[in-house]
Amino acid sequence: MRAAGIPLGDREEFENAARETAEQRRLLFALMEEEGWKWQQREEKIDSPS
Repeated sequence: MRAAGIPLGDREEFENAARETAEQRRLLFALMEEEGWKWQQREEKIDSPS
């Protein structure tokens, strides 16, 4: 993300935040798949202009 110019702040702080939200992200991913969504479909919807 840094290579794309997205500011992440302190590396240690970013890694801690990623670890702290890992379970929530896993649950979100599982819920999406349970409902028949694929992650790529969500990315395409987010990337396409409204």
